[in-house]
Amino acid sequence: MKYVIKSGSILLLSLFLTTCDDDSNSLNSGMDYGERMDYEIYRIVVSHTFPDSNAAFVLRDSTVMSSHLPEEILDEYFTGLEEETVVNYYERGSERIPLKHIPGFPNCILSRDFEGEQFQYPDVTLSAIGYNDEKTQALVETGILSAPLVGAGYLYFLEYEEGTWVIKKQLMIWIS
Repeated sequence: MKYVIKSGSILLLSLFLTTCDDDSNSLNSGMDYGERMDYEIYRIVVSHTFPDSNAAFVLRDSTVMSSHLPEEILDEYFTGLEEETVVNYYERGSERIPLKHIPGFPNCILSRDFEGEQFQYPDVTLSAIGYNDEKTQALVETGILSAPLVGAGYLYFLEYEEGTWVIKKQLMIWIS
């Protein structure tokens, strides 16, 4: 009986330590399912901008949505995009959601922790992610600014296919 209790205690302790791990590069670092899904999508779209995962950049502390495109443009450009995905994107876009480090990018610096000069590294913004009810579609905005008039913003349309998120289309929505 002592062996069973000790084994159970060790198992519970190891589960507790695993779920409380604060490794900022782990997708399971204390995040719930929805948050893990958000950060998987953030990882995918940031990887699209920075193919080198060792690239250094400054990430804004919270989500930002810079533009509100007419639904006609979204419908025309993003074939198959469901209305509920767009509605959820605009609803969540009005919120400022605190951001964490993006898993897989060890040189991602949160703006609140950055003490260097402005534009020492590219400045990256992310919007809150809009989903359809089934969580099989996602819409997210990214922005990157490398100097006062050197930057661009993109809207990404992703779909969940065979266990992974896939970028279906990207639309440049601003440039400076």
